[in-house]
Amino acid sequence: MLDLNRLLEEVKDEIKHNSSYVDDNLVLKASYFIRKCTINNVDDAFLVFSSFNYLNFAVKQEGYKKLIGYFFKSKLNEPIIKCIDKKLPIKFNLSKDKDMAILYVGFDNFVFSFHNPTLDNELKDKLTDDVDFDNVYKQKAAAFIFKKALKSDCLSIDVSKLAKSKLED
Repeated sequence: MLDLNRLLEEVKDEIKHNSSYVDDNLVLKASYFIRKCTINNVDDAFLVFSSFNYLNFAVKQEGYKKLIGYFFKSKLNEPIIKCIDKKLPIKFNLSKDKDMAILYVGFDNFVFSFHNPTLDNELKDKLTDDVDFDNVYKQKAAAFIFKKALKSDCLSIDVSKLAKSKLED
């Protein structure tokens, strides 16, 4: 299982010293995990939400908005519902900040935030957990986080055996 407290400290350090980057292969992998949305445990869920975080970063980089688009924001419903149904210890909160909605996804002290997510109205009412945002904007280390999530030894899918052709299914 990922040590998310240690990862948060590593992310803070990574943000100070490096900036995230876009890699076409990582974009393919992140898109694959969002589409497949395999969630059987917390590490699976962390991989899926780190995929969203990575694409959220990548879409803002030159040349990628047209390539990726914001399709992934409409896919947030499924992993949230799976996590809730499986009673995984992940907290979700949807709050309004000025004129935008912010979805907070809390893995203990490690929190992802997504602005203006596309969520079903029925689901929005259920996202009321107390989530203390850690004020670390994960997009600044999106590639680092996604690569760490891929290396978890507790994933229910063997990511090392994914061939590029399978990623494009």
